[in-house]
Amino acid sequence: PLKDLSMDLASLDLDGMVNEMNRALPIMLDDFLNHITSKYELPNSAMERMKRMLEYNVPGGKYYRGTMVLNSVKTICLETGVDPSKFAGHAMIIAWCIEILQACFLVADDIMDRSETRRGKPCWYLLPDIGLDGANDSLLLESFVYFLIRRYFKDHPAQHSLM
Repeated sequence: PLKDLSMDLASLDLDGMVNEMNRALPIMLDDFLNHITSKYELPNSAMERMKRMLEYNVPGGKYYRGTMVLNSVKTICLETGVDPSKFAGHAMIIAWCIEILQACFLVADDIMDRSETRRGKPCWYLLPDIGLDGANDSLLLESFVYFLIRRYFKDHPAQHSLM
């Protein structure tokens, strides 16, 4: 699956990086949901709700953190004469891990602060069928980060440091 996340990082500007992030996210979401489906016997309604939660809370930010990761990898590689595409897939995973972790914090923070809107729409916990179950959803977002690290950095020497 890492090859599905490959890109010509050297040629991308910030808008191109955001586009690549938006292209990569559904691949990672499907991977996570397929993993959960294969490992746990959850009813379809639970899986549909989890997918809805991920699609509602993860995309749509400004992607500052994620593009900073991608741009840093690009810059370091180009400065040292290394092809950035060699690290593009792993960089994309880390970029999304940071964005997903931010979403995790925002979902929890919105509940604690009783916020009403996030990213131009009602906060997740304010949706009629969510409520304080949103606190558990913030933990699911965190587990998505750990899944991505275990899945895509399985044999990588940095896996334990990333955890």
